[in-house]
Amino acid sequence: MRKQHLVLLVILVLLSCNCFLLWQIYSRTSVDPFVRPDINEGPKRAIIQQLQLDEAQVDQYEALIRQHRSAVIAIDKETAGLKRTLYQSLLVPANRDSLINLIGEQQKNIERVNLAHFEDIKALCRPEQQERFTQLVQELDQLFNHPHHPPARPGPR
Repeated sequence: MRKQHLVLLVILVLLSCNCFLLWQIYSRTSVDPFVRPDINEGPKRAIIQQLQLDEAQVDQYEALIRQHRSAVIAIDKETAGLKRTLYQSLLVPANRDSLINLIGEQQKNIERVNLAHFEDIKALCRPEQQERFTQLVQELDQLFNHPHHPPARPGPR
């Protein structure tokens, strides 16, 4: 009989833990812990705060962001196709140098799109915000250039 009580107690504890975890997961309405936040939200929020954009400017800025993202996505798709062809050249000979040059041109196009995007943001600013925009330009590399290094793996022991 004592063994049955212990098994019943363990089952109740596990059931309670499961109920608690389910409650924690489904009771969160504002933030879903399993959804990765938009990586561009940080810079977007920082730009809005630093430039002190008003509500109408924020709406215009968000429209600019949508245009910018669609342009970059289109270029990225073209670049992915070029890279696929380049890597296929490992199996089927192709003119690798011209493919590499085309991929480089695509990167130039992305940088042109990025510069045009920030020129549009500058045009969005009122005269009293221009000085804040100048300060923002000094910090753009910190906002967008995140190191993409994989975590260090421990060596063999």
